[in-house]
Amino acid sequence: MTEKTHYRKALDSPYLSSADIVEPTVLTISHVLFEPDKTRRTKDVFNTAYFEEKEIRPGEDS
Repeated sequence: MTEKTHYRKALDSPYLSSADIVEPTVLTISHVLFEPDKTRRTKDVFNTAYFEEKEIRPGEDS
C-alpha cells in the first residue's frame, strides 16, 4: 500500500505549516523575528515565530 503525503510536506521547508499539525496542539512562542525567507525561493522578509517546544510531533524535530 502506498502512503499518501500532503502536498505541502513534499517540499523540505524550515517552516511549520497547517499540514504539520494533524491534531490539537499547544505551542509556546519563545520569540518572533523579522527575517529573510530561509527557503531562498524569494527575497521576501517574514515575521518568523520560534517555539519553545523542540518536538512538535513525536519523533520529528521542529
